[in-house]
Amino acid sequence: MRKINVNKIIDKVKEMCIKANYELGGDVLKKLYDARDREQSPIGRDILDKLILNANIAKNEQMSICQDTGMAVFFVEIGQDVYIESCKIKQP
Repeated sequence: MRKINVNKIIDKVKEMCIKANYELGGDVLKKLYDARDREQSPIGRDILDKLILNANIAKNEQMSICQDTGMAVFFVEIGQDVYIESCKIKQP
């Protein structure tokens, strides 16, 4: 049986949530660049340029991306013979 400490899970989820606030997925960023290249309107191109700039600043400066807010939903598969070991949860 494999044991996983609950604090390790908490730390990884925290890390993923923070990263999601700083970095767009490569596929999303590519779509912004593609849309910018196809856009014919000067105003549209300017808006897409600003979105790309915002994404780059967020990643480089570790600042939150300016975007819509939402709620994180996680689907976790742990497989068989896995035991989640509990202990005192670290306080922030």
